[in-house]
Amino acid sequence: MAREVTDDDVTCAILGDDNVPVLCSLQRFSEWNVRNQERCLLRQDRVGDWVVVTLFDGMCFNADGPPLFFIVKDWLDKATEPDKPCQSELIRHWGTFENAARWHEALVDQKRRLLALWKSH
Repeated sequence: MAREVTDDDVTCAILGDDNVPVLCSLQRFSEWNVRNQERCLLRQDRVGDWVVVTLFDGMCFNADGPPLFFIVKDWLDKATEPDKPCQSELIRHWGTFENAARWHEALVDQKRRLLALWKSH
């Protein structure tokens, strides 16, 4: 049987003003998370059949280095491409919203360029 996660296992934060993580206990994060799920999706863009999202994840199990509370990922939308696998091409974790937002925008720009190239052929 798996043991319960404690504050010793994870670094937790809630999302403060200007998307800045505010460190807290696991219990505080759990209470906040139930009431604030909609705040965790910080940005979502669709480019053709690709979806790019930036999320806040207030639990970081990274034992070395700073906590990485922001996730940027992209995937092919299976609803529009049923014959293609629906898996993320890339998942990247970031310590600040600013860095995550820059990566998000770079992915969106990349998808736009690829879509324009594909349409031009």
